[in-house]
Amino acid sequence: MRYIKKFEMNEGKPKSGDYVICDGKFTFDLDFGEFIDANVGRITFPGFNTYYTVEYLYQNNLREYTINLENIKHWSSSKNELELVLNTNKFNI
Repeated sequence: MRYIKKFEMNEGKPKSGDYVICDGKFTFDLDFGEFIDANVGRITFPGFNTYYTVEYLYQNNLREYTINLENIKHWSSSKNELELVLNTNKFNI
């Protein structure tokens, strides 16, 4: 029987080019906050200390946000792994 493995946090910190799932509660735009919760973003620039620049494709425009490491729920070098995490949370598997 095949099972979905529990997502394991990578060692260290996310790197440039890694994909992330973030908590959208930090934004002032509620629609974009819900979008962040339900989609995978990509780190374009590792910032200073615990801040990262994350890029999202939102309504056919690229939007970049500076996000604190505390607001990043999961990260991985594989986008497929994170989409699997989103789907399991969405369908309560």
